[in-house]
Amino acid sequence: CCVVTQVHKVVCNHLITADLDLKPLATSDKAWCWGALNYTEEGEGRLEELAVRFKLSDTAQDFKERIEDIRTILLVQQTETLEVTEVTEDNESEEVSYSRRSTYTVEEVEGEPLVWNPSNEEEDLEYEEDAEKTLMFEKRATLLVRDPSTQQWDTQGPGDLQVIYDPDIFAARIYFECDRSGEQRCNTVIATNTSLEVDKKDCTWCSVDNSQDTPAQKTFMARFSSVEAAQEFESVFHEAAWKNDVSSARHTFSDPREKDTNLVG
Repeated sequence: CCVVTQVHKVVCNHLITADLDLKPLATSDKAWCWGALNYTEEGEGRLEELAVRFKLSDTAQDFKERIEDIRTILLVQQTETLEVTEVTEDNESEEVSYSRRSTYTVEEVEGEPLVWNPSNEEEDLEYEEDAEKTLMFEKRATLLVRDPSTQQWDTQGPGDLQVIYDPDIFAARIYFECDRSGEQRCNTVIATNTSLEVDKKDCTWCSVDNSQDTPAQKTFMARFSSVEAAQEFESVFHEAAWKNDVSSARHTFSDPREKDTNLVG
């Protein structure tokens, strides 16, 4: 017999405002990201980038439409509250103000409310396991690795360089397979703090390499055939780093109440 404790913690708690802007993630038609003041911690809210991914694209679209409905109501209420100041001819000012509130309420928006359902938790886990990797970039390049003792570049040879989004870690990886040996010579994660230096056709970054049995910190250089290819890699690299930042902040909604669940088996 074993006891497994699951802790469901509030990870998203913010107001829906009229300027809330949902943006789609380029790697999925089932995910949205946005920025807001998050009040999950005690004290004042903290500006964070949040993201949510749904099991079905239809559910994601319903979520988007519901947010837009609420934003419309808020915009109507804002524009229908007016303050007018009039100044008389003898320089005496008279303030005239009035407000006309919309008769619409959030409850009148059609559709069922979005409610967290613990019974869907198992389905969500299965969905995460079935999520496929997404190819974000693929070009021919020559890979070089800096020798930490001599600071000289060791050429690994030409091969295929790929950037692939890995849903298991909510981040993208850089892969390189060498033509000469057929071996994988680079397997690094593009983290939020991973920096990239670009010099014409050369792109250099430093990260933990997982291509060998023992992970090791390495400095890589990818030398492309053109400046345009290097610039495309740079663009995808920064996009992947931004997505990692969003996913690390909040990649899903949790139970709106913090609770413990004991499973005995």
